[in-house]
Amino acid sequence: MNSGDGYLEYPRRRRGMDHDLYRWRTIGEAPFYRWPGGKSLAVWFCIPLEQHRPSRFVPGFRPAGAPQWQPFDYREWTWRDYGHRVGIWRLLRILQGAGIRATVPVNSDLARRFPELLGDLFEFEPELMAHGVAANVVHHDAMTPADEASLIDECLSTLASHSVRCRGWLSPGFSESLRTADLLRERGLTYVGDWVNDDTPYRFTNGLVSLPGGYDTSDLNVVWDGARSARDWSEQVMAMLGFLAEEAAAEGPRVACVMVHPWLTGQPHRVDSFRRVVDFAAGLDSCWRATGAEIAGHAQAELPTVDGAVEG
Repeated sequence: MNSGDGYLEYPRRRRGMDHDLYRWRTIGEAPFYRWPGGKSLAVWFCIPLEQHRPSRFVPGFRPAGAPQWQPFDYREWTWRDYGHRVGIWRLLRILQGAGIRATVPVNSDLARRFPELLGDLFEFEPELMAHGVAANVVHHDAMTPADEASLIDECLSTLASHSVRCRGWLSPGFSESLRTADLLRERGLTYVGDWVNDDTPYRFTNGLVSLPGGYDTSDLNVVWDGARSARDWSEQVMAMLGFLAEEAAAEGPRVACVMVHPWLTGQPHRVDSFRRVVDFAAGLDSCWRATGAEIAGHAQAELPTVDGAVEG
């Protein structure tokens, strides 16, 4: 490699972080507060409902769980559709039985294709969260600002046309550009679940709240990419919940996200592992089981204004 090919040129290289989205800190510097009812650990159950666009040439990267042979492999496509037809209802019934509301990120392509599915969801009173236009249409810095804004507007306007007005955003594949946070805030969204670098919420400089996401212990990471069993997944999630509950009691508020995908964990041979996790969370006295918006809303009132962030 020679120095003239531009590979080592990066205009944002500097001491510290290469962006000004938030002030860097350790968890020891996070503010101390409690969740409603004096609880120390907040848990949100995140169940994405996703639709993939049938093209080999969607720009960006292929997120975990996306069909590998698009659009020709009907096994891949019908497997994902299993989540819409069967899996989601099993998971929601288990949560409903435990008195827990789910947070359900939804792609706008899915809302457009299966509007009756959205209607059926309301029986379970979930929080619906914006999840981009499709599960394999990711956000990245190579996009133009206008193109990225168009994707976000398409998602939000389509969901609004189905009476879904979202407070939170989860990008497809946890993907963002350096513009995404500002584009979301400009459109009235209040929290985002893409950033997985903390166990407690923090505030972006534009006022957006970052709510800890569930990538590391998601079923896609553990079962799909990690090739571990559903039992292994449930053991890891319960270990996470138990440890964070203990740490939160002594050191301050913590958030755990339990993320599962209906086409994967909603299968008959995996769903009992999900039930074990739900029962474990329901049995934790120090645990506030809430939606993403409820957790972010409480954190919003507790988090300090930093680096020019706006309140509210």
